[in-house]
Amino acid sequence: MGSDPAADTVLDHRADQIVGKTEFMIRTIALVTGCLLSCAVGAEQIRWKGFDIYYTTFPSTVIPPEVASLHNIVRGEQRILTNITVRRNGTPTRASVAGTATNLLGQTTRLAFSEIIEPEAIYYLANQLVSERDTLRYIINVRPLDHDGDPYRLTFERRYYDDGRQQ
Repeated sequence: MGSDPAADTVLDHRADQIVGKTEFMIRTIALVTGCLLSCAVGAEQIRWKGFDIYYTTFPSTVIPPEVASLHNIVRGEQRILTNITVRRNGTPTRASVAGTATNLLGQTTRLAFSEIIEPEAIYYLANQLVSERDTLRYIINVRPLDHDGDPYRLTFERRYYDDGRQQ
């Protein structure tokens, strides 16, 4: 019995598709990790009950369009991302993350955090609009899933300017 050339061609084509998808995913993960790590470099850190909680905000336009599309991140000149990362002894830790951002007029927006799990990190991202020259006060509750007590109440403030800068 000989092999079927048509079946071999179909199998070769399917193998090429799998390899192509795997390469795409590896490139995407590397790209997302690079983007988020570059933003995490400027992150502030809180040490709490053996956990390191990192937090930062940055313009959504930092994320490349193809990565934003993959993770349903809306990009725009007046959109920012809030990034929360939790680690214990240098190891990424899953957490429950929920919070709000309130502007100077007292308008409060609930932050909807999405979890992004990668081999070397776990990120919690919330996408929001920011008006020109605005100040936002953040209140975010962070509870690592392997911590039974109350969450950590993270509070911080950011000022945003017309040109996209923040302070």
